[in-house]
Amino acid sequence: MHVSLGHYEQTSIRSENDFEMTLKRLVDRINSRKIFIGVGSAVTIDDTHRMLSYGVDMVAIGRQLLIDGKSVEKWEKDEKAYQAYQPKRKSEEHIPTNLDNIIMSTDGWVPIEKL
Repeated sequence: MHVSLGHYEQTSIRSENDFEMTLKRLVDRINSRKIFIGVGSAVTIDDTHRMLSYGVDMVAIGRQLLIDGKSVEKWEKDEKAYQAYQPKRKSEEHIPTNLDNIIMSTDGWVPIEKL
């Protein structure tokens, strides 16, 4: 099962008084019946470890790989990966022009380095 949240630690968007994390609540309800993939603004190795500690089986890092395609390799070497998209690096990251245009024009989808 794949559940995508805006941020993996968000709480309810329906109730201002609900402070329990949505991801944790879903993991608890689903328990071990299905493989559970956590999604939602994981941009550091610490984010992925935190999500795994909440009980997900895997962590999706699609946006992070757009930002820095070598994130996993860097994390394995205990190096810090880029945490914001840098348009000047689109060739290095092999980002096609059309995808770059979408990233740059879709406000809030991918963090973009401020120039």
